[in-house]
Amino acid sequence: MKKLIFSLILILWFGFCLADVTYLRPDSDLDATPDWETTVPASPTTHYTKIDETSYSDADYNSTKTLGKTDWFTLTDATGQITAGSTIDSVKITNRCKGDSDDDFNIQTHTTYYKIGSDSGNSNILPDQTTFTTQTSVILGAPGGRTWSIANLDSLVLTLRKDVAGVPANEYHTYNFWLYVTVWWTAPSGAKANERRVKVLKLLSEDD
Repeated sequence: MKKLIFSLILILWFGFCLADVTYLRPDSDLDATPDWETTVPASPTTHYTKIDETSYSDADYNSTKTLGKTDWFTLTDATGQITAGSTIDSVKITNRCKGDSDDDFNIQTHTTYYKIGSDSGNSNILPDQTTFTTQTSVILGAPGGRTWSIANLDSLVLTLRKDVAGVPANEYHTYNFWLYVTVWWTAPSGAKANERRVKVLKLLSEDD
């Protein structure tokens, strides 16, 4: 029986674990008092807890009706999730959002920005519908001419900023329900196979 289990584990492990993906999610509000005026539910008052779910929930969200208002978030560290020395293949931001339609039939929009240190980039995610939509950015380049690395990902922060005032001004909301970063990466030669061997052996020892 153990040989059968061992064979199945090897087939599944080596057959389906060829790509490595890590998700970085908001883990704190960067500012003690976030700019976006509304957070639902009102308690807790933290904004990151409304958008950090593994699977999205449209029951909790943050919103603003004021042009230029921003919400900043730190993210979970890549260190400990991505093997040291790995190559970062690509990085994307996913955002679930919507906007009100104002009196001129303009949909309220916000832009998702990302920053490392003083260098920032624009992911071009906009809530272009009045119903909840999940949108993913194009592949992101590391700001400031950097190359993506684990250290850079550890320093990555995200902000949401409202970009349309609305007509009449500041009377219509943009909403954010879910926000996270997806990182695709490749472990150094040999490290990936060794990690899988250790995990297979651990699974087998637990079956004794």
